[in-house]
Amino acid sequence: MLIRFMKKLKTLWQRSIVYRVFVKKYRRYFIIGAISLITVDIINIFPPLIIKKTIDMLSGDSNMRGIAYYIGLFLLATFFQGACRYV
Repeated sequence: MLIRFMKKLKTLWQRSIVYRVFVKKYRRYFIIGAISLITVDIINIFPPLIIKKTIDMLSGDSNMRGIAYYIGLFLLATFFQGACRYV
């Protein structure tokens, strides 16, 4: 029953004007955009964690090399966020 429903849904979607005009024509760009958005969402997890580690390091034993490391990680994460959002 579920398979029959999925086949009907697929047929309905393929007859849709939205599918024929936009999705079918620009399929590659939709896939690239979806992957890019998913990547941005995953990368959004890291900056708060990096900031937490940096603050913990500042409150405890603060060495400049460790802080510079976390600053570099933060900049790298924000660069990748921007690049994926641009794509």
